[in-house]
Amino acid sequence: MAGSTLASLRRLWFNVHLWMGLILFVFLVALGLSGTALAWRPQLDRLLHPARYEVSQTGASLAPSAYLAAATTALGPDVSPSRMTFSATPGGPVMVMGFGAGAPGGRPALIGVWLDAADGHVLDKGPLLGGVLGLAHDVHEQMLIPGVGRQVVGWLGVAMLIQSLTGLWLWWPRVGGVKMAFAWKRSAFLGMRLHHLAGVLMMIPLAVLSVTGIWIAFPQIGQALSGPPPAAAGPPRERGPRFAPPIAAPRLSADQAADAASAEGPQGARVISIALPTQTPEPAWMVQLAAPGAERPATVRVSDETGEVLRGGPRGPLAGGPPGEGGGRDPLARAMREIHEGEGGLWWKLIASLAGFAPALLGTTGLIRWLGSRRKGAAA
Repeated sequence: MAGSTLASLRRLWFNVHLWMGLILFVFLVALGLSGTALAWRPQLDRLLHPARYEVSQTGASLAPSAYLAAATTALGPDVSPSRMTFSATPGGPVMVMGFGAGAPGGRPALIGVWLDAADGHVLDKGPLLGGVLGLAHDVHEQMLIPGVGRQVVGWLGVAMLIQSLTGLWLWWPRVGGVKMAFAWKRSAFLGMRLHHLAGVLMMIPLAVLSVTGIWIAFPQIGQALSGPPPAAAGPPRERGPRFAPPIAAPRLSADQAADAASAEGPQGARVISIALPTQTPEPAWMVQLAAPGAERPATVRVSDETGEVLRGGPRGPLAGGPPGEGGGRDPLARAMREIHEGEGGLWWKLIASLAGFAPALLGTTGLIRWLGSRRKGAAA
């Protein structure tokens, strides 16, 4: 009786695994390959746009305001500079991002200017989310579906998780135990041998990427499971719009904001990013500092009204993470995103990248095997 029940359950999971893979094949492959591309975005950007990195010397030699002025001129009157980033490695350019007019009701267009660190001359200018990498970003973030695309990607993550778990169940043989489970010749079909091998090696990483992707796509689930992030010190502040544009004429200069942040930040830290104040109830510069030996950069908020470093509140003065995502950001959510984006070290990035190719290999071999079995059935 138990054997019959187990066989029925195995058949159920086999059908779920088969038909979900067939129906969602194209979408899961697109999701995996676009994720792999985004994991190596800096390296691919350097390969696709070499002119952006043809700097004449290593290290920034001008004041931040000089780079900002050069970028403002290059961007033109219709694009507002929002953030400048200094290269984390020697020999990189200074990049200034600006907000342009986007689609009605959508995100603003992101335009980048890459400047030579030596004299601030323009190396390149173009959309940050354009070309091949822009397409990969749009596919992975919203499957090219405006509005509800993020939720669609989240449900695809659920499907990938089901595929991973059912694949592990089906991979374990009914007879033969461990020896048969890892046997290369457990199938006469080469494609199924590859299917089993890729499955056992990649299903756990795929499951991890699926769980973290679901967490990112449906943040309310994460908040329900982990609870709200710890309350920050100080009175609550009213939050502005998520994509608040930079203010037109800040009171402080980029140099003054950088100096104030450096005076407050860790000893020996260098400025790696400066975000301009936005149209929020409390406009503030967000300055990122990288200290020698620190695991992650520190973010310092400098009030544009007074020039003082702001302490407490939803964005603490020395919080890790990108500008605008400081102490109030849920550390578990940040960890989920870092794992999903392959930031757990080089080995994890390599494993996650290979896992991105797994849906293509698993789907193709599974499809070929299914078509072959149908032809045999028709011939019989």
